[in-house]
Amino acid sequence: MKKILVFLIVFLLRFGATNNLVAAEINTSFGVWDWKHFENAGSGAYAINFDYQPDDKNRNLNIPILGDVKKIYSLTLYADFNDSFSKKYNIRSSENTSELGGFISAGIEKEFKVFEKLTLIPSFAPSLYGRIDEGKNMGLPLEFKSQVKIRYDFSNSSNFILSYNHLSNANIGNWNPGSDTILFSFKIYELF
Repeated sequence: MKKILVFLIVFLLRFGATNNLVAAEINTSFGVWDWKHFENAGSGAYAINFDYQPDDKNRNLNIPILGDVKKIYSLTLYADFNDSFSKKYNIRSSENTSELGGFISAGIEKEFKVFEKLTLIPSFAPSLYGRIDEGKNMGLPLEFKSQVKIRYDFSNSSNFILSYNHLSNANIGNWNPGSDTILFSFKIYELF
């Protein structure tokens, strides 16, 4: 499993760097999933995230009060190689299980220019969550993702994004542990 994850990361870094061939935008980011809730257990959950935005003519929505917002679709996958979730709750059922999971989201985001090169981007998205084997029990498949990104534009062709998101079922289920994710991405739109 580790080899597959490493291959995916290398592949996405190489081929996810440019997207000038298509009108839609796909951003790939990497980070730590559920860092806040299991920091005492030493969680080693790695996260990879893919954000997709449609082409320019299908990207924007005009919502009363919010104004122009952008549609955003996300897929986030995580893998915990330290077995932190099952160790914390003593639920390890066998030696051949994995702590994997992920969620898909569809929502909106709005950009606010803070400075010429610095942009704040809050977003909200309903999400569907799933886990494999001993992945974290989030209570319900229906979750809500609130996120804030800080984007620094080095130039017209490159930027750095730091994002923080919280995933929760808003207490509509009997169990709502929530999770927090920190992600990083560096984007180069044109390599040559």
